[in-house]
Amino acid sequence: MALLWGGVILCLQTSTFGAFYLLLAMCTCLIGGAGWWFVSSFALPRRVMAAMLTAIAVIASAWAWQRLLFIRLVPAEGLRYGYFLTPEGRSAGMLVLKGPMIFVAIALAVLAVASMTAAWRSGARWSLFALLAWWVALYAIFVVPSAYLDAQGNASVFV
Repeated sequence: MALLWGGVILCLQTSTFGAFYLLLAMCTCLIGGAGWWFVSSFALPRRVMAAMLTAIAVIASAWAWQRLLFIRLVPAEGLRYGYFLTPEGRSAGMLVLKGPMIFVAIALAVLAVASMTAAWRSGARWSLFALLAWWVALYAIFVVPSAYLDAQGNASVFV
């Protein structure tokens, strides 16, 4: 997993977005496979796996939401340093960054509670900690691409 995150950092530094999207797809497949393995190993109910797959679909739709609105709302010359802090970029920042982040955080929290409740009712106790770690890892995978947009658009990284 550390190798994958090292690849994400390398792709962000070299601006090879094709490799970055491939790496994100690999991370998504790995986290989905880990979820499937987790559910089958601990004999958890199907509702847990359904919540996990729904969460991955929510994240993919949020990435599409961010990409489409980024193309539509950010000027054609590209994202300028501190653009989301300017008056014309403030609404774009809300729709491109904050909106999807809030939506995904709420959706993942609801799905995590639903899956953990289903696991608890099926008799799982200690495996809930591992299930919670899976949900945190999934949220971290969603946040990585958004961190680049936030750092550039909100000028939160000083060069």
